[in-house]
Amino acid sequence: MNDRFDVRYRDVQWLAWNRSFDPAQQLALCASQLEILRSTLGSKWPLLDKPRVRQAGVAEAKFLAKHLIRVASESVDFYATVDFITNDAYDRLDDMRRASGARSLIGHLKNWDRLTHEHMVPGTAVLHALCGLKPDEPVLPVLDALSFRALVSGTKRKNAGRSATDAYLLDVEYGLKSKLPSALPARLRNLGLHEWSQVPFRYWPLTRYEAAGLLSALIPVTERARTLLDAYERVRLE
Repeated sequence: MNDRFDVRYRDVQWLAWNRSFDPAQQLALCASQLEILRSTLGSKWPLLDKPRVRQAGVAEAKFLAKHLIRVASESVDFYATVDFITNDAYDRLDDMRRASGARSLIGHLKNWDRLTHEHMVPGTAVLHALCGLKPDEPVLPVLDALSFRALVSGTKRKNAGRSATDAYLLDVEYGLKSKLPSALPARLRNLGLHEWSQVPFRYWPLTRYEAAGLLSALIPVTERARTLLDAYERVRLE
């Protein structure tokens, strides 16, 4: 086993705040609504990928599509829906737990100055991928592959200052907040990783974190996250 994945064996049982949430049901529901939206828009569907949509009705449809993409991977208590947690975020949350008498409280997850709840693939990138599908290609497999959430250290709030937190590395240091192309991020190519000319959808969440230098810090919380990380490790070591 590669040493860089050692952190994934940290205890995550106390992080399961939202055991009743059914992610498969939520994904299927949102995918079906996106299918209806795509069918309704017809030839206008690709326009949702444009940065500035002016055409009547399309801007409203884009707003709805982005909302469905956002909620596809989260429950009503979005802050308690976590697939991965970074090592730094884990330590911060564990400090809060110990200060509360070894209790893990959902309220700790709302400490917005110390923690950020992240869609591992930005919504604009997910929409970009969905708009690129053929009319008869199903939405669910792509939405499922790209809908992972992570709890990271730091904040994305404006005027928060420059610091080497996870959120800063993802959004500022390596400029990975904007649309994630299917091509391998330039930072990974510069590190000599040329094996993919086009990154498979299912690995977009992890290539973004690897480009920010955070792959080795990811701890899987859910089974689907563990499965993804195992698959990514195997393919990267081939």
